[in-house]
Amino acid sequence: MLARLLRLVRTGLDATVALWPPIQAAYGFVHRAAHLLANHAQVETPVLHQASQQLLAELRTAQVSLGPLAEAAAHFRTVTASYWPGLFACYDVTELPRTNNDLEHYFGTARHLERRATGRKGASPALVVRGAVRCGARRGGSSDPAPTADA
Repeated sequence: MLARLLRLVRTGLDATVALWPPIQAAYGFVHRAAHLLANHAQVETPVLHQASQQLLAELRTAQVSLGPLAEAAAHFRTVTASYWPGLFACYDVTELPRTNNDLEHYFGTARHLERRATGRKGASPALVVRGAVRCGARRGGSSDPAPTADA
């Protein structure tokens, strides 16, 4: 049974051997981008900005060598460029949630507190229409810490 499994794995690896070098190269870029955006070292925003620009320039140069993943690399660069103006804002504004999950948690907490205070089962229509103001007021009057990526 194990011999058959080993044979299947080897056959699969032999059939895909040409695909692994581009995957390894692309993974290196994605891993570096994730490391930069996580900013565990608390690097200043201008330094982070410059390192990200350098990474994107290197990705542009290496794009031809990525073979079947060249289109994905181009898409990554395009999407990053579209988010660029606000991509680093979370490092300058301490109370700004860093990820979509953090932001969803923040609004979910606001909806929960709204339902609890009003006794409604669903969100108040006012929360939808004036949600940003209500969440801002909640943030200003709250004693709980601002949401973070570590929470």
